[in-house]
Amino acid sequence: MLQFQEYVSMAGAWGPLVYILLMILAIVLSPIPSSPLAIFAGSFFGGFWALIWTLIGATLGAVIAFFIARRFGRPIVLKFISVENLNKMENRFSNNHLAWIVFLLRLPPLPFFDAVSYVAGLTKIKTPSFILATVFGLIPISAALTYFGQWMGDSIIGVVLIIFISGAVFFVAKKYLHRE
Repeated sequence: MLQFQEYVSMAGAWGPLVYILLMILAIVLSPIPSSPLAIFAGSFFGGFWALIWTLIGATLGAVIAFFIARRFGRPIVLKFISVENLNKMENRFSNNHLAWIVFLLRLPPLPFFDAVSYVAGLTKIKTPSFILATVFGLIPISAALTYFGQWMGDSIIGVVLIIFISGAVFFVAKKYLHRE
């Protein structure tokens, strides 16, 4: 059985592109977790290149989510936050404050990464500020996850499968329990 690294090598330039597209989908199509992808990438591309591809994919995914919220607005994002809270936030914070909030929320591996992008798209934050806050906020956690993946090497496949399965079970259980 070929190792995934060999598949990526055989894919040539398409390997990183496929990974970037998966990262974009993981962010735009919530609740697919993106952190395990970054760990996984570290074991395949090595820490440095996985970091670069993760930053590109996560930033593009965040920007797409941001623009979806800007374009289609409140009906989608209001599933994550109430109108009152959104209005309070917009009136309370300037563009700089909103950029700092986005930056700070990007630092830890929070489960609501996607929601931050969608909510930010409804605020008055300027697009360049959002992008800069996202990129610089993503660097520490992305570096940690991708270099952890590189350090784990091939044994990471089992870890990532456990994380994905646990996340799927949690999501299904949460949906099921919420309905009752």
